Amino acid sequence: MKDGATKGFVQAYNGQAAVDSQAQVVVAAAVTQEANDKRQLAPMPEQVRRMTGRQPQQATADSGYFSEAAVTDPK
Repeated sequence: MKDGATKGFVQAYNGQAAVDSQAQVVVAAAVTQEANDKRQLAPMPEQVRRMTGRQPQQATADSGYFSEAAVTDPK
């Protein structure tokens, strides 16, 4: 991943997790080498569906996930 401060590259990973808000357990996870989260929200509902057999009804994410593609994704 590219280090935002030094503009150099570091060996690092960016982990994502989807958590059931009632049971408080991780129901899906993903790892990427992309430095920010903007493209990580849209694929997560499909990952949850594959792991649990059910499509999530809603999602909550911080502003680091915001992009037009993330909030307009039809899934």
